[in-house]
Formats: sequence, structure tokens, C-alpha cells
Amino acid sequence: MRIVRGMTLDQVAFVVCSAFDRAGVVAVLAGGGAAAFYAPAAEMTRDLDFVLHFELFVMPKASIIFDMGFTPSNAAGTYMHGDIPFTLEVLQGPLAVGEETLERFETLRRGESVLHLLSATDSVKDRLASGQYFHDLSAIKQAAKIAKSHPVDLEAVHIWCEYEGATRTYDQFVAFMAIEPSTGKG
Repeated sequence: MRIVRGMTLDQVAFVVCSAFDRAGVVAVLAGGGAAAFYAPAAEMTRDLDFVLHFELFVMPKASIIFDMGFTPSNAAGTYMHGDIPFTLEVLQGPLAVGEETLERFETLRRGESVLHLLSATDSVKDRLASGQYFHDLSAIKQAAKIAKSHPVDLEAVHIWCEYEGATRTYDQFVAFMAIEPSTGKG
């Protein structure tokens, strides 16, 4: 499948992940892209962050990106595509949120396409890490929207926040969860 004008963020994510997968590279969607997958009503991201799971990104693998029509931007590891408004950022593993290295991730399939992404719980942690380390209030709100619409291990999130020194961020997250309407999925 090719990337064409009008594709949604999750459609592009499936195309990118599938291209890496066919080349034998495990690329896991993280960051705002994973959050947007779990909580599409949350503030929309304009980038897809893929972490190469325990892989070293070497130049021959750059052809995977170029074959999809992406071109390098001015920022290292970030690519643009003329037909979509989203950028692609490719990060070296290991896959982690804060100081926690992740051994597992979710894998979704749509026909012959595949998407590896953070679990809903790890996506909440990832958004809270953005809130903690980059003072991004919208990321904390995204975390609350994910937790309200998907099963999330809130105890694991709380323990992770304590370990990361993010108890104030956790308190903000809990407050946003209290005011965020539930979709009935969580």
C-alpha cells in the first residue's frame, strides 16, 4: 500500500509500520501518534514517532523510508511526505517510557497490514512523561482521555509516576480523568 493524499494518521501508521515489518524491522508507534490512535478525540498530533525496537538504524534501512515517499527534514531522524501533513520521526531503541525499558507492545492487524504500538497503559505513561519532562499539559490531558476510553493499569501508572518523580503530574492526570467524560470502553 502506498501513502496517498487524504490518508488519516492511523492509515499512515499502518503503512509505515508494515513497510518496516516487511523489511524485518520491528518499528513501534509511540508518542502522540500512539495516543491519537487510542484517543482520536484528543488534541491531534502532526507526527508519527516510531521506535526501532532493539534495532540500530543503519543507512540501508533508510531506503524503507524513501521508498514510501518520505524525504529528510532539517531535523535528524525526521522525514516529510508531500502528500500528507504528518511527519515521520524514526528513533533508535530500546523502546522505553522514562527510565522504564519496555519488553512488550501491542500488535494490530488490518488485512495484510500491521501496526506495532505502545499498549494503552504505556501510552498513558508516555504522555505523562511528556507532561513531566516537557511541561506539556495537553499530553497529560491526552493520557486522561486514553485512560477513560481504554483499559489502563492505573496502579502501574501510579507506581511508574512515583519512580519517575512525577507525582504532581500524576495528580494532574487524576484530576483530568475526573472531568473527562467516559466513552464507556474503559
